[in-house]
Amino acid sequence: MRKTAKLIERLAIEKRAVVVVGNVNGRAKERMEENVNSKLRHRIHQWSVSTLIKLLGEKPICVEKVSESGTSSRDPFTGSLIKGYEPSVIRTAVRGLKRIKVVKTVLRISRVGDRILERDVVGAINIGLRYLSSNGEARGVGLDWRS
Repeated sequence: MRKTAKLIERLAIEKRAVVVVGNVNGRAKERMEENVNSKLRHRIHQWSVSTLIKLLGEKPICVEKVSESGTSSRDPFTGSLIKGYEPSVIRTAVRGLKRIKVVKTVLRISRVGDRILERDVVGAINIGLRYLSSNGEARGVGLDWRS
């Protein structure tokens, strides 16, 4: 986790960038745990996004939190509503000690204009866009920290 925070810090300083993250609260993690099986529940307990955000907040970079609500339901390029996402399954062969195991990854994709994007990518783009004003400048933050 600290290596990831250090990498983000180095990139933010090098690119003179603001780090924009979704506003993660403890209730979101609790809601995810309510409807999952025990194997996935174990993974969620290891989930440390809030720890990463806390570590980034201790760095000499600007970290802005924005609301995540509705970010994956809007086209980031036109602002129109995305009708829905279709599942797409990717199968990968992983070699184990005794046998080869097939791992399935389900992506949720949608055609957005002439692009095909995954749901989490749409959300990440929209979270970044929420921080910017209509003319492309940062909202509500003085840029003195960059100098």
